[in-house]
Amino acid sequence: MAALAQSSTSGGRKRPKVDGASVKPVVECKLRLDLQALYEDGSLSDVRLHVGLGPTPPSRTFACHRAILAASSTYFKAIFTSRCKETGMGDVTLQDVDPTVFEEIVRLCYGGPVRLDRTNVVRLMQSAEFYGISDLRDSCTAFFQQALSVEVYYELLDLAMTIRCDSAQQLCIRALAKDFSTAIDHAAFQRISGESLKAMLQDEALSVPREEEVLRALVTWLEQPAHGASASGAGADAEASAGDEPRARAAQSTLQPHDLDELLQLVRWPWLSSRVLCAVQDDHPCLTHGRALDRLLLQALRFHALPAEQRAALAAESTQYQPRPGLVQLGELLPDGLMTDMTFVWNVHGFASLTCESIYSPPISVNGNRWSIFMWPRRRSPQNGKETEWVSIYLNSVDVKSGLVDKLPSCAFELTVKNYKSSSLSITREYEHAFDSQEVDWGLSRFVQCSSITDPAAGFLNGGTLTIVCAVHQIADEDDGTDAAHPLPGNPMPINVA
Repeated sequence: MAALAQSSTSGGRKRPKVDGASVKPVVECKLRLDLQALYEDGSLSDVRLHVGLGPTPPSRTFACHRAILAASSTYFKAIFTSRCKETGMGDVTLQDVDPTVFEEIVRLCYGGPVRLDRTNVVRLMQSAEFYGISDLRDSCTAFFQQALSVEVYYELLDLAMTIRCDSAQQLCIRALAKDFSTAIDHAAFQRISGESLKAMLQDEALSVPREEEVLRALVTWLEQPAHGASASGAGADAEASAGDEPRARAAQSTLQPHDLDELLQLVRWPWLSSRVLCAVQDDHPCLTHGRALDRLLLQALRFHALPAEQRAALAAESTQYQPRPGLVQLGELLPDGLMTDMTFVWNVHGFASLTCESIYSPPISVNGNRWSIFMWPRRRSPQNGKETEWVSIYLNSVDVKSGLVDKLPSCAFELTVKNYKSSSLSITREYEHAFDSQEVDWGLSRFVQCSSITDPAAGFLNGGTLTIVCAVHQIADEDDGTDAAHPLPGNPMPINVA
């Protein structure tokens, strides 16, 4: 075939040129088919591979050709070219090898296709590394790097740990680390080993919008009886009676303080908020059994107190002071209550988990009048033909609603949803309204979409808390005596709650 494509002379006679485009590329495919047929036929085979699992005699024998196996596998090349006693023999025994998996390996060496799926990819990955088949290893790696579901990655991780395939474990852990927030909410997360958790927290690809997610993951894992930190420490073993097997197993698998310290040091404590750092010992007693906790908390609080240039210097020295990929750097949570004589703050803790239809902030006095913020966390309203959840926010006159007064002079006010990622991303609406018994609150039913607030990367939730700031400016009645409400220029028309 190669000679047909040449135009040079041979023996003084010119050979005709053949247009390469007109030559069908069938030689490679035909050769591959011939190799597969050669394997099926078993003719001219020069080695018999006896394969089986465990100490029992081999259960399968494969008649193969040394040259073909050696060309595809570095393992077989080493066997057939070395001076070991197997080289000169026509029989090779391979123990602790699954015959079903081995058959797929042999067929691949002979040019046959291998279909990868969740049932075989881990074992084939292990085989590819053992037999030195780079193409198969690369294909298995690509399979793991697909956008598989968290459930599938946990399933593959379990199998990889069972058969001790380290590379498959690492690929599963990296994939779970990249989608860490979803991974830790799956039930399988509670069953992973301490080594897997450690590897996940150490992975440079671990991506979280807030370091609080890493703390939550550690606490969730520790609170499982099978591997949680025990308050009584080693005494738990003595308390577990021989007849109480489940309790005895739990006591035996309880994490020791030095193991807990290793996990604690994988949390990047400086990137937790001061509020979380101060409350962590009370909120999470399971962490207090680690000897390193006090030191780590003190280091983190000192880091918060440093000027920016010293923080940057520490970050350059240690990953402990560096933000993780995907981490949204947020400012400190604003304190509840009055900020100025005319401005007050309401922190809605645990916003994403609110189940109430509506909620009021505590009343607060501004300009001699009592006010509160009225919010619907998830108010459904159609948009573009489908139901959409909105956060509805209004200013409420407590004095008018309670009947203490009939009406108030016209007021200009601002409602702001604070963004801790950047002040420029905060959402502010400005209004002017006269509150009376018919209209005790005023604002927008579509202040902001709920999905925009709950997006961890958006910066509206600071440790799960939504912050609403209200500024109230009382102004004089209009000359014509009316109390008509209207938005300030450049702002959307407010919608009253009737």
